[in-house]
Order: sequence, then C-alpha cells, then structure tokens
Amino acid sequence: MTQLKKQEKSVLVGIDDIKISDDIRAFASEYQILIGNEFDISLLMAGMPADIAEVQNDHAISFLLRSNQKLAILHFENYNMIDCSGATTLQSL
Repeated sequence: MTQLKKQEKSVLVGIDDIKISDDIRAFASEYQILIGNEFDISLLMAGMPADIAEVQNDHAISFLLRSNQKLAILHFENYNMIDCSGATTLQSL
C-alpha cells in the first residue's frame, strides 16, 4: 500500500455476496487502519440488503455506519472486464 500511495494510485476492494464473518471483521479492522493512515482505498460491497445491514450494524466494525456511504448502480458499459490472476476486475474506459 505504501508503494501505491507513493505512485498516487487508488485501490478498490470489491466483496460480493457479503455476509458477516470473522474474516470480514478482520478485513474491516485492517481497512479502518488503512483509512486512518490516509491510503486512497475504497470498499465496494454487494449482497442482500439484510446481509449488508448485518455487516453495517456489527459492533466490531461499526465504523462502516459512519463511513462515507454511497448507494449506486454501476453502469458496466463504462468499464472493461479484466481477468487478473483468476479474479475478475474492472478497468475504466
């Protein structure tokens, strides 16, 4: 992350089908530290409304409720899909 910050790069982490778990709590804790250290990192979560609400309202990661949240529909015609080491990513056109 430090190298990316020096290069003025941003990071977008996407989590699909989000459900509360110990792994999500651990990730959220690290994410909060990165935000506190002013890294340019964003989090995109998708899932069923009840599952997202459960994540947002979890006491261990309650900072998500206070975060800058935006609900939006992505228009995929503005992006190219790229395969990156087995993971699908988006590239802006």
